[in-house]
Amino acid sequence: MLNLSYKIMQYHFFLKGMTNYINTNYVRLGISSDQKDAIVLLFTNWTPKMDAYTNCSTYGTVSITDINALYIATKLITTGVQGQISSNPTVTLTGADYANLGIAKPKARRTYVPAVKFAPVVSCISNTTLMPVFFAFNPSMPTKKKKPKDVGAIGVRIAFVGVGSPPP
Repeated sequence: MLNLSYKIMQYHFFLKGMTNYINTNYVRLGISSDQKDAIVLLFTNWTPKMDAYTNCSTYGTVSITDINALYIATKLITTGVQGQISSNPTVTLTGADYANLGIAKPKARRTYVPAVKFAPVVSCISNTTLMPVFFAFNPSMPTKKKKPKDVGAIGVRIAFVGVGSPPP
């Protein structure tokens, strides 16, 4: 029985799809023909090592070492190509590009959130050693708990001033 790495197997199918996709769309993606040929050669060199790794008669320490070393080198190159494509301002990526190239879609930027029109009340609800926990709330609606949907917590800044000094 073979004890194959899930990471290597998953990367094999990703590399195969990425190579085929780049081979047909390299001009639109802003990749030179030399780079395209290098990526195709990369997969061509990957295939016999992967075949040896997944073959019962050749699976062993040598094939495992070979595929792991090739994975590390190939992963660096494919990550660089992904970065080159995603950072190219002349290329507009489509949904198929994101899927086939394994590029993460950038998260939507949060728009400006205006300051509230009331002064929140800040209450210290616990104070363990050097770790106070504060709760800020609207004094006119103390039970209302509303934050933007992707926010887990809101920070509170503390300013220490001398006794009798004006507040900051």
